[in-house]
Amino acid sequence: MEIPEKPSMAAHFAYGVPVYSRDRHRSLYGIVRPCPELVSLSPQLSSHRVLLRNAQEMREFDETLAGRITHYDLPEHEQLTMD
Repeated sequence: MEIPEKPSMAAHFAYGVPVYSRDRHRSLYGIVRPCPELVSLSPQLSSHRVLLRNAQEMREFDETLAGRITHYDLPEHEQLTMD
């Protein structure tokens, strides 16, 4: 997975941050922390992996993304900076 140097939110992915694989095709690996309230307006999320910090964040999503969510079991106070 390649984390962008200057990550930017994508409106078409519910304002999550897209990350790409490092293979030669540079395919979309997943979407980091999309906005749960905007998932219904972003149907393309249902076909992509969604990356979240922990189970608490996972509970904010409804079943439309079931099976597509990966959470990293980070503590609630753990923050990943994306400056």
